[in-house]
Amino acid sequence: MEHSPYESATHKNLASGIKLEFFGNCISDSYTRNGNDLSFSNDLFYGLSLNKLIDSLGKNIQKDIVNDSIMSLVAQCPTCSKMELEMDTDFLMMLHHEGVIGKRTIKFCVEYYQSEELDSIALEATRSFSKKFK
Repeated sequence: MEHSPYESATHKNLASGIKLEFFGNCISDSYTRNGNDLSFSNDLFYGLSLNKLIDSLGKNIQKDIVNDSIMSLVAQCPTCSKMELEMDTDFLMMLHHEGVIGKRTIKFCVEYYQSEELDSIALEATRSFSKKFK
């Protein structure tokens, strides 16, 4: 089924918006400054189910960021074990607040933002979102 130029442009804009929403969530979920949470909530423009998807993508990348930071700590501390660090939530929170966790946040968020996987998710979500208004 062919789309009009207007529909194609609308799909591209929605897909770009979804990707930008992910990027904002990814950065926001991963940063704290002086112990203050810098995350934000969006206005649910895309609806509850799509915003939950976008939020879950950001949280998945945040897990990768934390894992990367833990592996970096383990490499610098031969007596530390990855499992012990993962289980010590107070220690992880302290590291997070001190800026040790998430040093490469932007790298992870940008790489996923540019990924074919996110492009595919955004395009499929755009199709679903558009069907609601036909």
